[in-house]
Amino acid sequence: MQLAVRMDPPSNLHVVNTSSLELFLTWEQSLGSFAAHCIDYQVQHRNLASDQWTVKPASSLSFTLPSYDPRQTYTFRVRSQINGYCGNSKFWSDWSQAVTWGRNATVTGIFLSKM
Repeated sequence: MQLAVRMDPPSNLHVVNTSSLELFLTWEQSLGSFAAHCIDYQVQHRNLASDQWTVKPASSLSFTLPSYDPRQTYTFRVRSQINGYCGNSKFWSDWSQAVTWGRNATVTGIFLSKM
């Protein structure tokens, strides 16, 4: 069964470095009447040295980027969708507000583009 449900985008995206090799992202999702196991997520990220976005799946309210260049600046966004356990919606939410991380600092709401 396909649902025509489009969720609100995730909110409060936060990025921290847990070690010299990992960035850890967390966010919140307004679930409405759906259980947490009903939602799939995609994390979109890129460093400012690249024109290409990388999209990775996530099935919980967190994501770990296992290796990164601490000299680079990264931008992250997250979106959500009802998964096959609860109906399999054909629509993804909009992307969350962008968060930019670089040099051990996080900036929320600024979407940096490559010059």
